[in-house]
Amino acid sequence: MTELCLQALPRQAYGLVGGAGASAPETVQPCRTNLRQDPRFGPLFEAHGDFYRDPDRGFVIDPREYLQIVGGMERRIGQRLVGVFHSHRCLDARPSALDRDFHFDPSLVCYIVSVRRPSEPDVRAYHIEGGRFHEIPIEIVRMARRTERSAVV
Repeated sequence: MTELCLQALPRQAYGLVGGAGASAPETVQPCRTNLRQDPRFGPLFEAHGDFYRDPDRGFVIDPREYLQIVGGMERRIGQRLVGVFHSHRCLDARPSALDRDFHFDPSLVCYIVSVRRPSEPDVRAYHIEGGRFHEIPIEIVRMARRTERSAVV
């Protein structure tokens, strides 16, 4: 997740997290579509002030992409959607007002990766419900990159 957010710079990264349960995230699926500029959603973002007028702040995943990814998680690898993630390029890893207002499902964990200081990314997880949030303690496991050479046994 952190690597995806760093690779996306200077743009924002966002996507879905799959796993067996909320306490066991296993896969990260980046999303490519963003309906943020769609006229149906623009006024919602603009209502949060000038800070949110930057087209790279905030995201709305296309429902078709969302269903494709979630369906793939379920069919191919037997996982379910357990969370959403996104990067903060200029803020710390705490939910912004926009994050709190637009988090669409309180059963999903919200992962925020602050890449404000790319050499020191910060990952946090939250439960968000009704505009309120509380941090969930997480343990960050660093996975070694698999190369074709290391994948051969």
